Amino acid sequence: MPDSRRLEKEKLRKLFLSIRKEIPAVIRCSKSAVITRQLFLFDSFTAAKRIFCYLSLPDEVQTDKIIDEALKKGKKVFVPVITGNQILPAQLKNLREVERGPLGIRQPVCPHLQTNRISFDLIITPGIVFDRQLFRLGFGKGYFDRFLSDYKGKTLLVGIAFKEQVINRLPIEPWDVQLDKVLTDEGWLKG
Repeated sequence: MPDSRRLEKEKLRKLFLSIRKEIPAVIRCSKSAVITRQLFLFDSFTAAKRIFCYLSLPDEVQTDKIIDEALKKGKKVFVPVITGNQILPAQLKNLREVERGPLGIRQPVCPHLQTNRISFDLIITPGIVFDRQLFRLGFGKGYFDRFLSDYKGKTLLVGIAFKEQVINRLPIEPWDVQLDKVLTDEGWLKG
């Protein structure tokens, strides 16, 4: 990656992590509730039998209610577990059986990792910043891009974010994966 693009991405990460952290907790909670309600109305969520969803960090769009609702509806829910330089999905039965894993990210206490590719109906992904072309910028380790590249074109890929996390255009690399949809507290982005 050219140094200028790498620097631009690092600046964006730093800026948008700061912006996200500056959103007061009560506002983040309210915005997360709006996003969650909109997601529950989404036909692809309603119809999904197998969902992959991230376990949120404190300043991200909160996913616990999404996961709880999916489990109550009898959906199979899988969450990311970082092993080495990759994400492997692990089925989650309930949110009481999670602990802090690598990088401070929650994961199942005794994960049963799926080493063979599973078919998902819906993948819900985090990001630090998203653009209107439906690309995302994460922490820069490539975990999610490598994971999502296996599912692009086969599974609906949805990012969720606060409206403050959206810009017009990100610097894109060939390995960056374009999502199918991005949902914010102001609604769906038009790609």
